[in-house]
Amino acid sequence: MVPSEIGNLYNLKILILQSNNLGGIVPNTIFNISTMEELALSDNQLSGHLPSTIDSGLPNLERLFLNDNNFRGTIPKSISNVSKLSTLYLGYNLISGYIPNTIGLFN
Repeated sequence: MVPSEIGNLYNLKILILQSNNLGGIVPNTIFNISTMEELALSDNQLSGHLPSTIDSGLPNLERLFLNDNNFRGTIPKSISNVSKLSTLYLGYNLISGYIPNTIGLFN
């Protein structure tokens, strides 16, 4: 389980917790660290939905690795508004629906 208290690390730029067999739902506080540049939670047993406010919560995000988990739901359209995002891995999850057509607007 990822502790919600990590969200209190307001100056955190990189969080890498991949390949640790972590389970449970990722707390929303993780998606609200405005200084975050890289978030790597891949290859765990994490679940839940990607927050629709990912653009306002992580405005400085450049690299997002959430692959090989159990995330559900759709890819939020707001992910296209994360203007610094250059790397996005969402494969091997339970994501459904359409890929937002605005995703092609990445810089």
